[in-house]
Amino acid sequence: MTALAFPSIPYAPGWRARRRLREFRSLERLVVAFGAAASGFAAGALLAMAVGRVDEPAAVAAILLLFGFAFHMAAKSLVEIIRAGAWFGAALFALHMLAFGLWPFQVLLFNPASLEFWVGLAALLGTLAAFLWLSSPPARVVFRTSAQAALLAGLTAYQGVLVAIGT
Repeated sequence: MTALAFPSIPYAPGWRARRRLREFRSLERLVVAFGAAASGFAAGALLAMAVGRVDEPAAVAAILLLFGFAFHMAAKSLVEIIRAGAWFGAALFALHMLAFGLWPFQVLLFNPASLEFWVGLAALLGTLAAFLWLSSPPARVVFRTSAQAALLAGLTAYQGVLVAIGT
């Protein structure tokens, strides 16, 4: 029995799909991140409507756990950006992490019904959008940043719904 000979194919059939997973256009990066943030926002709002206000120690523990996980993902993304040598992207992401680090203090200092409470979230999402729009991060960083945006949007939606319903 003789072996079958196949013609040489320069690229594997799915090479374009694999290439697209490594590279995003600017608008695609924003769509992925804000789509994840929208799903996190919906999950946080549904959780707030289903559970309502929980005891303070349980809420603080859950918030610290989620915030710590989101900060860990942000730190891993910053390290990956610096290792890639993308200094402009690293500077933009450092601004994002600065807003990210200051946001919990702003949550503690201001009343959730005031405008100052929500300025921190606007700065956080604004620096996130600037980073994703103006730099070219790898796909892993885009996905990690999207997961971070989903977690933070969920926390914000939970707090916002509780403020809106007055509990």
